Amino acid sequence: MTIIVGDIHGELEIVKDLLQDKNQSIVWTGDFVDSFKKNISEQIEILDLILEALETRDNVTVLVANHEYSYINERFRASGFTYEMAYAMAERKPRILRSFKWYTVVHGYLVTHAGASALWLPQKTMDRNEIVDFIEKAPVDKLAQIGWARGGDSPVGGILWCDTDEFRPVPGVKQVFGHSNWRNPTQSPGIWEIFPDNFNIDCFPREREVLELSELGAKIITF
Repeated sequence: MTIIVGDIHGELEIVKDLLQDKNQSIVWTGDFVDSFKKNISEQIEILDLILEALETRDNVTVLVANHEYSYINERFRASGFTYEMAYAMAERKPRILRSFKWYTVVHGYLVTHAGASALWLPQKTMDRNEIVDFIEKAPVDKLAQIGWARGGDSPVGGILWCDTDEFRPVPGVKQVFGHSNWRNPTQSPGIWEIFPDNFNIDCFPREREVLELSELGAKIITF
């Protein structure tokens, strides 16, 4: 059983709570920094806690997300950027590049920061293995491309920038992703099964929810 954790954006206490159980397998979808409410020191502490967990545990996975990546590649600058955080990120850049991943697969679900939209992929009817192969071979500019809705020059965002209104499911492929807090007006805050077996989990700090994935499927957990 593995829990998938949505965007943190400075929520230090949530990180501390979720790291307490060292036997728990965790995938973090990234976006630990660039909070408009939390101070920089808390966000830096989160990075250090996450990096320490990555380097001392074999059951922790962290995905590349647009806010961390914007400090690594200035061509893809995200909102909330600060020079103080840029200095902190520069010191940690080698560890981040060594440890963070573009994607992972958990119990049959493809997990990325923002989702692999059928509108972004070269073919709309790819299976999961074909999508993984595409992600592994695609240039960084493709993975980090920004859609028009976010001020970019592409019709739809890549796996770091795809918003939920840009996301289209790939038939037969189960996905989990964070990044976008857009909600249907009738949808309550929290984890949302945006399409069957396609979950958007960007819900902090609105709800303390994570998505549990196991051989039995997906289950929303409140903690």
